[in-house]
Amino acid sequence: LLVVAICFAGMTGINLAFGVTGAKFDWVDPRKMQSGSAGCLGSLISTAYLPISTAFLVGPAVLASAFGFPAFAGQIAGLLLGGGLCVACVVLPLNMVKEKVARLNET
Repeated sequence: LLVVAICFAGMTGINLAFGVTGAKFDWVDPRKMQSGSAGCLGSLISTAYLPISTAFLVGPAVLASAFGFPAFAGQIAGLLLGGGLCVACVVLPLNMVKEKVARLNET
């Protein structure tokens, strides 16, 4: 459950960053509220992110048990590696667009 929550947190950070990038408030036609390229690219990147983050979270535990190390050590290593990746995917994209959030309604 923790792995799923951490993975979805990172994916949410990525999708929010692309949503902010593609937001338009000067639309006249409701079909033009979002720029299509930002939404499409965000979907592709978040879809690619999900198996990578899962591999970083679960992989060390599987490798630790395959090589005879304690399972607890593999779980801790997975939490550190995968958790670090997921936290980075929450924090970095949102920091990249935080100046744009303040100016979203400006034209």
